[in-house]
Amino acid sequence: MENIDINNNGTIESIKNKKEYKRNSIKIYLSGASNNKKAEDEINNAEKEIRRIINILQDSVQCEVINPLKSNINKSTKWKDTIKNNIKLLVDADILVDMDNDNSKSSMLEKIIATSLDIKIIPFNMIGKTLYELSE
Repeated sequence: MENIDINNNGTIESIKNKKEYKRNSIKIYLSGASNNKKAEDEINNAEKEIRRIINILQDSVQCEVINPLKSNINKSTKWKDTIKNNIKLLVDADILVDMDNDNSKSSMLEKIIATSLDIKIIPFNMIGKTLYELSE
């Protein structure tokens, strides 16, 4: 979904074809540390919050939240296998939500890939505003 333009503050400046966003599901990938219980809780709580926002907006915006911690393909304990699986999930996303809870090698790789594939990176604290603007 290349038609979304988000400025550095995470707000949408223009949408060339807004109707497409209302018809298609926006895939939101959650990126952040997952190497300890607190970090995992942050990602899981972020998923709950995004789903709450989607529920409030109801049918005005369709979203799929991709939480790599809950993926069936993310069962390996080896870092190399886990990041490969996470990348498979990421490449289909439209938005990467940056939890900003670490600067790990995994998070940096996800951000580099997202940038290279024109997947928009939004800080977690801006996702509500972004989804609201998409729903208008």
